[in-house]
Amino acid sequence: YKIDAHPLAGLCMYHMGGDNNILTFGKIVDGQIISNVNAFHSWIVGEGWLFDFMAPAFSDIPNGKEFKIQSKMIQKPISEMAISVSELKSEGDFYFETNLDVLKNRMEYLSSSLAYSDLAEICKQWYKKPPQKMQKTIQIGDSKGNLNPVSLVGNSVVGAW
Repeated sequence: YKIDAHPLAGLCMYHMGGDNNILTFGKIVDGQIISNVNAFHSWIVGEGWLFDFMAPAFSDIPNGKEFKIQSKMIQKPISEMAISVSELKSEGDFYFETNLDVLKNRMEYLSSSLAYSDLAEICKQWYKKPPQKMQKTIQIGDSKGNLNPVSLVGNSVVGAW
């Protein structure tokens, strides 16, 4: 899409609607919500926009409530971000704090594994820019040269926050 984009990681919170249902990627330490390598989220920013490609999978996250998170996309102007955690009041509100230590740690981890490089290459080959349709199944070779079918599965997006 020719957007100057880059990954970020850290504390991230989304208002999912309902009775103040806030999806939080972080943890509480001494009364503060923080992120670290065990409690964080990753997203993409580019040209003043937030893109969260994991958002349609939020419906698969157990939330301990009767509240069902819908499979929606998140693509929002960063200028619409809440100014603080306490300002997350309506469905679609969001807040993030970048943690450069977490980002550096995760980028080093991902780049140290050939498996993640292979996965990125598979995703790159599989992806088709709309209106083209992505293949439902592709063949992936294993370390012994065998080709194995892999099916594209996931949640249908029903809207946007």
